[in-house]
Amino acid sequence: MLGMLVRIRVNHAASDTDRKELEECFKKLNARRPEWVQAMRGLSRNQTRKLLSEQRLPRVSPDGREVYAVEMPAEFADAANRYAAKLAHALYYKVTGRSVPAGCAVSAKAFTNAEWQSPNFPLEHTRILDNQPTLSRSGVDLSDQFHYRYAVVEPPNCAGFLVHFGEGLAMVMTVFEDRAAYELRKAERASANQSPN
Repeated sequence: MLGMLVRIRVNHAASDTDRKELEECFKKLNARRPEWVQAMRGLSRNQTRKLLSEQRLPRVSPDGREVYAVEMPAEFADAANRYAAKLAHALYYKVTGRSVPAGCAVSAKAFTNAEWQSPNFPLEHTRILDNQPTLSRSGVDLSDQFHYRYAVVEPPNCAGFLVHFGEGLAMVMTVFEDRAAYELRKAERASANQSPN
């Protein structure tokens, strides 16, 4: 499922290779989870225009193609969020050299391409994630397929990540080794957001 989502191209036309890979992923998903594929529904032009308007997105791609939208079943979001939580553990270990301890607080949320490319996406909150590693394989830059930004704060031993899988999916994750500190900060923020100014 994730393999299919990350192969979706929005900002430029898909190559023949891109289309073949997307089709192969779609076939594999249909073989494993036919009920998910059957639950996918293409939106009408009016529904697509409404979605794009709500997300404050243009109705055409940068290369002039009309944008189409597909409604995905809730299982897609659930699977993407579970994957994001696992990826948060792996990235935390990669950047800190420490395993995430039992009882920690991990927050993970996946965003569709319409959500994260929208001006509504709170990108300003991710500016503190100022580390951006360059990923390559055999000298080939992989940033068009996968890239991430992160920041680590010690103490209280926490980290935040913003991950992009091509043009199809983004994930925002935080890891707090101290769950009590996380819950306290969460409560403080909720209280600040509710208090009148």
